[in-house]
Amino acid sequence: MSSIKYIRNSNYSDINSDWASVAVPMNEVYKIASSFGDFLAETPNESGYLQDFQTGDILSVVNTSIFADFSDSSNALDFTGGDLGDVLVTGSGDDILNGGSGNDTLDGGDGSDVLNGGDDDDTLDGGDGSDILEGGLGTNTIDGGAGTNTLSYASFTARNEYQPGRFFGVGVDMAGGRGVDQLETILQDSFSNISNLRLTAFEDNGYGDGNNNVIEGGAGGDDLKGGNGIDTLSYAHSTAGVGVSFASDLATQGDAEGDTFSGFENLLGSAHADFLVGNDDNNTINGNGDRDQIYGNGGNDRLVISDTPDVVNGGGGTNFLFLMGTGSVSLTSDNFAAIETIYIRNDVDLDMSGVTTGTRIVSQTSADVEIIGTSGADRIQVSRGSNIIEGGAGGDKIIASGRDNTFHFEAGFGRDNVYGFNLNVDHISVDIEGVDVNDVILRGLNNGRDTLVTFNDVATSNKIILHDVASADVQAAVNELFVFGA
Repeated sequence: MSSIKYIRNSNYSDINSDWASVAVPMNEVYKIASSFGDFLAETPNESGYLQDFQTGDILSVVNTSIFADFSDSSNALDFTGGDLGDVLVTGSGDDILNGGSGNDTLDGGDGSDVLNGGDDDDTLDGGDGSDILEGGLGTNTIDGGAGTNTLSYASFTARNEYQPGRFFGVGVDMAGGRGVDQLETILQDSFSNISNLRLTAFEDNGYGDGNNNVIEGGAGGDDLKGGNGIDTLSYAHSTAGVGVSFASDLATQGDAEGDTFSGFENLLGSAHADFLVGNDDNNTINGNGDRDQIYGNGGNDRLVISDTPDVVNGGGGTNFLFLMGTGSVSLTSDNFAAIETIYIRNDVDLDMSGVTTGTRIVSQTSADVEIIGTSGADRIQVSRGSNIIEGGAGGDKIIASGRDNTFHFEAGFGRDNVYGFNLNVDHISVDIEGVDVNDVILRGLNNGRDTLVTFNDVATSNKIILHDVASADVQAAVNELFVFGA
């Protein structure tokens, strides 16, 4: 059982939760024998115990201080501290811990946690997992712990005592482990085990170290340097599309307006329509959603999209396109060029019927997707089942694994080779006018090991070869295997 060791210094005398309101005399010990649900501690000079919370529970402290150790818990806690200093240790859940005022000590334990010290001088420890840590005001000591951790100043705003129009920016040098604000009156943070930076909405300086960093300047004209690792310049939280070119040092629109940058290899756009250009190095450019224009330029580039782009052009070198998200992407000869291989990473439907040049398509982790190839010679590979696969025109090679795949063929489909056809659960869908099951012609190939499929009154250039599927077995199940019509 996890415990709250001390609750003290309150001006109130009751415990409120979503299920109970219990008056507690002064200097008494209380015990709540179930998960506390949403809980507000306002208790004077008390000590007591709370059993483990459930994911989604909220613990808030008002006018008091809490010392709690939930390190054995696997659930996620949403905690908000009060005006005095709190000490809180959580377990393996993905916790949200806000210290409030006072000198707080927050330890996220395992899990991917969000820690915010609030006002005053705080000590934050992310523990294991990839955490986001924000010290808040004061002089803070921040240790990201294991994982890929982000130091954030995104919540900072100009304070009342500053003159109108003056900015509040920060300067963060990851190599030195120090963060000091430009006004030199509020922030003097020390930090360790930090990989990524998210800065303020004002004019900041952010410098990476020798590791692989992700640095996001936020709004304002920022000076950002990537350091010696493989670094990413991020505009993920911009509220408008950005225009950024590594080739010409362009930075305009949205949060990019007024930025200067150097030493970055990779680029992450906003969730809006962006204009993103790489350089002659090997870049990873992620459009991050919406109708982006992405140009890899030289080098061997990895381009990432989750919506139909205005343009995706790999440029020189050997380039790869990754499809993320859960929607659909349509590529045509007008918006797609210079990509050797397309990887489908999520449940994205892909339509390339408007592209004339054959390509390689690999569905790596997805099931239940629909893939339509180009009118050229494609190589389409799917790793999971329940997919609908259409090679389009041209001589295509289709390699499938998993179960319950449907291979779709329309007029003029060409000469297609199908590997991994599962006779028991897969289907062949044929949508050619006037063709039905009576038009199916089967012939054995390679001593009967493979099956050649053609159709009456369909040009002989249109044929399907089912590899490692015996023609006799196909003939015995022809009525179950073939589906006709749209």
